[in-house]
Amino acid sequence: MNDDVRRILITGASRGIGAALARELARRGFPLALTYRTGAGEALAVAEECLRLGAPQASTHHVDLLDNDSIARFAATSPDVATLVHNAGAIDWTPFEESTAEAIERVVRSNVEGPLKLTAALLGKVRDAIVVVASDVSLEPHPGLVVYSASKAALRAAAIALAKGRERPRVLVVHPTRTATAMNGFEGRDPAEVARSIADAMERPGLATGSEAAV
Repeated sequence: MNDDVRRILITGASRGIGAALARELARRGFPLALTYRTGAGEALAVAEECLRLGAPQASTHHVDLLDNDSIARFAATSPDVATLVHNAGAIDWTPFEESTAEAIERVVRSNVEGPLKLTAALLGKVRDAIVVVASDVSLEPHPGLVVYSASKAALRAAAIALAKGRERPRVLVVHPTRTATAMNGFEGRDPAEVARSIADAMERPGLATGSEAAV
């Protein structure tokens, strides 16, 4: 099968769940396009590892989801992809009563506004599926993560609305529990385990649009 038809685009793939998912999908033989906002060297290292693990292609792309021009430039040059995985995001563990307007804006724009803009820009180029990495807190909000919980719940709602509005591309929402990444102070589940669960959900045959999966 043509690699263009199988290519998976993962946002925020330079570290954390995104990098772990890239490695897992590389082992399964998928061609990959990996985006990053910061950490160009880390993203390149992940891409090189993915090639060693079996990915027939692994390219890196700078995309800043907080920058409209960056999204537009990427969308204009991106080839078609089989699957778009919305993984990039931001978190803030600051107690809500100490939150700044700037911090709230960064989380909401990173987790809701950016993914929506990128989806709209790429919708005509996604052939099979959009996978939204939400969170268990989108289902059970966390008192220490008021803004993050709200942002992930909004992203989930948008994904479900998109799924109801069209048959293609299919939309899948996955909900990881706390994962041991930098966002969580490296406390929680092994990112590789979470990545395997996400990849398994993505490859589950006959999964209907609008489906949700705890991973």
